[in-house]
Amino acid sequence: MIYKSRINNFQKVMVFIVSILIILACIMNFLTSGIASIVIGIILIYILLHEYYVIQTNYLVIKKGLESTQINILNIDLLNIVRVKNITYIEIVRKNKKIVVKPVDAERFIQHLLTINPNIHVQNMKKLTKQVMQPVVEETVQ
Repeated sequence: MIYKSRINNFQKVMVFIVSILIILACIMNFLTSGIASIVIGIILIYILLHEYYVIQTNYLVIKKGLESTQINILNIDLLNIVRVKNITYIEIVRKNKKIVVKPVDAERFIQHLLTINPNIHVQNMKKLTKQVMQPVVEETVQ
């Protein structure tokens, strides 16, 4: 399953600055600096905005720009939830290595990881807007 990443304010500002620089370069001299600025600008915007997460069987693949990281979900020890303004960041801790993700649907993302590895400890669960872990109650028919 694919989970989209949130775009934070820093990314928005950087895209705006790159766009302004592209426009200025095109106005100054389109043939020399304009074309090069458009190509470099498109690459920078792609790197800034191209971020998503894929959960495949036991692996979490994190795509950030041109970089791709693969994590075995069974090796994840801890998920630390941090909220900054309206963005939920999830710090994934495994064997003294940390990586931070910011999925749009953080609750479903965490629940998906927990269904694969129920031994993951989740810190600061209350920082999510909804409760992630919903108790499963099995009714027995007698």
